[in-house]
Amino acid sequence: LFKVFNVLNILHSTTATVYATVAVNLIIIDLTIFLTYLTIRNILGKKNAIYSLIIMLISNAFFCYIPVLYTDTVTMIFPIFILYCYTLWDKKQSNNWLLVLISIATVIGMKIKLTVVIMLIAVLIDIIMKNKFIKTIKPISILAVSLLILQLSMSFVEITYNIFPYDISNNDKQLPYTHWIMMGMTEREYIDGKNFIGWYNPESMEYTLSFDTTEERKEVNIKKIKGYLKDFGIVGYTDFLYRKMLYTWSDATYFASMLLNNGTMYGKKSIFTDLQHGSGKYIKIGFTQNTAVILFLYLFLIVGGIAAIRKKENKVNSCYVALFGVLIFFLLWEASSRYLINYIPIIIVGMMYGLSSLYNKDRNIEKKENRLCVNIDYNLVYYHAEAVEYLNTLQKISKFIIEKTGPYYVHCRLGSDRTGVTCAVFAALCGATWKEIADDYEKTSNMGMKEFRNRRLLQYSLKNMTGKDPSSVKDLAKLMQSFFISENILKASELEKLIKKLNTAPRKKETDYFDFDNNHICAKKTANI
Repeated sequence: LFKVFNVLNILHSTTATVYATVAVNLIIIDLTIFLTYLTIRNILGKKNAIYSLIIMLISNAFFCYIPVLYTDTVTMIFPIFILYCYTLWDKKQSNNWLLVLISIATVIGMKIKLTVVIMLIAVLIDIIMKNKFIKTIKPISILAVSLLILQLSMSFVEITYNIFPYDISNNDKQLPYTHWIMMGMTEREYIDGKNFIGWYNPESMEYTLSFDTTEERKEVNIKKIKGYLKDFGIVGYTDFLYRKMLYTWSDATYFASMLLNNGTMYGKKSIFTDLQHGSGKYIKIGFTQNTAVILFLYLFLIVGGIAAIRKKENKVNSCYVALFGVLIFFLLWEASSRYLINYIPIIIVGMMYGLSSLYNKDRNIEKKENRLCVNIDYNLVYYHAEAVEYLNTLQKISKFIIEKTGPYYVHCRLGSDRTGVTCAVFAALCGATWKEIADDYEKTSNMGMKEFRNRRLLQYSLKNMTGKDPSSVKDLAKLMQSFFISENILKASELEKLIKKLNTAPRKKETDYFDFDNNHICAKKTANI
């Protein structure tokens, strides 16, 4: 970066250099906020994305670090960029250039801060968890090959042009990875009796550098780590990790109040410096505000995690897997609250999911015993019909039908895609032929909504689901029933009850609520949905 500044003749004065770094930081932080907005809009909708902007506006992780150009803010954009690309790719799993972009962001981000790779690991875990093995081969192969090529290319550029000379595994001081683990096990006092727990320790640095070779340093680091573990004991080390976790995750200022000195604030007094500066007049008010924000983030992050587990939600799993990875990493590695800065956008995505799960209108509908709302989208039923998320949905709907007395009114926004595919699956279970199912599906085109559907789209969905072309299968009912049992959607006894329920003709009094002649179903208020 400073080489670029030098070419632009910015380094001729300290003031110009500081302004330039602030400008770069501001651009990175703004782009990060924009990507966070896009990611949340993609996952949770525009309304939740707008709410997230309000949260980011009052979070000091974004505005306090504008004058502090460091790896924390420079890499802030990488994890959320990886998540954004993944959410776009996951909708159809067809644009593989997005996977290449994920690889590029990972390789570059890792060179600046190692924790960026945790987001990639979370994406890989999510791909494996939500897809059948055969479906994971292509995306994982693309990621692996592109990562290898990019890493080799980056290494060549690094050696040739002396770029990224301070990579953590290959810097001019040759510090092995074991050094950072060893330093993460130390504790020292810094102010008012408070301790740095597992953070940077000059004594540890001097100790490692007192040995000449990397191998020697690695050997003495391991010896030191074993000694620390022996001194701690199981109970003592557990207590140390607990205190280290609190030290790392509970600092609502992200260490910003200590970093923001009068020099970086250009010596100008303002209400901002009084609120956020370590010696500011209103620092207690600023600290209270920051604490309220971080408690809000963590509270709804936990709520979101519980909601995701209960609903077997797949849209945000990668966020929670990544944050769990960050938690484990900083328990073992050298840690500080400011090292969390580049994962604050991921925390906000998870937090917004938790917040939305509380006020989502579907939650109120689900409270009524005669209704069932499922959160699925267009892309899922057509392009990922075999995904765990949709199979869980089919299981939920099936068990609802088994438990409730018909008739059943099934609907979505148009009644053609999510409704069409789901009803096609149940029609196949009950013995309808492919022609009957496809003809019924295409009736959407005659509804005057200027929405036209071709049976090939449904054919593609059911083929993805079962692995066989429904138009060429002789016994479609047998195929679908076998699929339900093999994928553990229902047991054989449950499947028998479901088919019996679906094949039961409506009682005479129920025909008052259904207009079969016009191919339109009207639900009474107490109809099962």
